[in-house]
Amino acid sequence: MINMKCPICGKDLDLQNKQIGTSENGDPIFNEYAICHSCKKQWNLDKQRAKKIAAKKAAEEKAKAEAEARAAEEKAKAEAAARAAEEKAKAEAAARAAEEKRAARREAKARARKEAIARLAADKGISEEEAERILKERARARKAAAQKAATAPTDATDDSEEQKYGNIPAEEIRDK
Repeated sequence: MINMKCPICGKDLDLQNKQIGTSENGDPIFNEYAICHSCKKQWNLDKQRAKKIAAKKAAEEKAKAEAEARAAEEKAKAEAAARAAEEKAKAEAAARAAEEKRAARREAKARARKEAIARLAADKGISEEEAERILKERARARKAAAQKAATAPTDATDDSEEQKYGNIPAEEIRDK
């Protein structure tokens, strides 16, 4: 038997079972009490045990919930990392495809240039170097013409500050 002491006066406590009610069947329900006869104080030990058990269960549930939350967080991080890796792979594939496309364009442009040089050399009966020089001069002339056309003033950009209206006579002609 456990020897318990009173927390108030320090004397031995008497352990007794007391009826606290009846069940639905009419059976008595007993709880164990620790009673101090000198202090006239009593403690329901079953109630204290139930509180301790409930606190343990709550702590276990909390720990389980935290573990589940950590697992869900780790899973979300892993999914995010997988998505990021997938997006990176897609971006790299797109970059490779774009580079391949640019390389194909460069090759096609170089092939077309060589064909144009050969065709011009055959038509005019000149060497390929001379035909290449002629094509370069034509390209420079086209570029200069495009720049000149871009910088040429248009009628829409008139520098005169006076606004012109078709239905209003000039200021000198109007009567004051």
